[in-house]
Amino acid sequence: MLHIVDRDRCEAPNYRSQLLLSEPTEKWNDRPKADVIAEVCGKWLLNVTREKTDISWGWRNPLGRQAIAFLGFDNMEARRVGVEAGFARLIECGVGTDFLQPRVSWHSLPPNRDLAMQFFSEGPPRTREAVDSEFLTKLNETPGQCGRVTFENVDASAPCLGALGAAFAWAELFNFWGGNQAAISGGAYAWSPFQPIQRDVFHAEASPNLGLDDLVVNSIKEN
Repeated sequence: MLHIVDRDRCEAPNYRSQLLLSEPTEKWNDRPKADVIAEVCGKWLLNVTREKTDISWGWRNPLGRQAIAFLGFDNMEARRVGVEAGFARLIECGVGTDFLQPRVSWHSLPPNRDLAMQFFSEGPPRTREAVDSEFLTKLNETPGQCGRVTFENVDASAPCLGALGAAFAWAELFNFWGGNQAAISGGAYAWSPFQPIQRDVFHAEASPNLGLDDLVVNSIKEN
């Protein structure tokens, strides 16, 4: 069972940053994202349900306490809400918006409030002066400036970073299914194979007052 939750509607600019959208745009533009993604996933022979709502404090997942959450939020508060929503496991990934430092991050954790506050804390906004290069010039000359996205005046390469972040998240899901219940905090840069991947492993238990079974693992740190 796959349950999709989203409150927003698809907009034309989403075509440049979301890999599951295709032409013609009339198939999805101005439709609820939950409906559009549910239709795509249904073609993969998955049993899909959908919920068009805002994830706010008090929301609970309808699938029960054995469900695993894949979080794709654009803010830390919604991630912290997810920890309280009755999932057995939470896996999330995010992308940076700095084109000069194309970074992805991901986490896999039990419903633990302390870890949620540590992993999903609010950081100060980063700003960088506008830059130019031969690479960016060539990128701008491609049809539709393919691969380049501007978000709040910050250059980012959203589609490729999103696919990379999702790949790491899926890897952590398979690790969890394989019996590894450790809490994971990871990060990687997409610009060079010589830049090592960060993957920190934490000792963790589910918060007792969430009513879930304890998850106990050893403490390790690896790069």
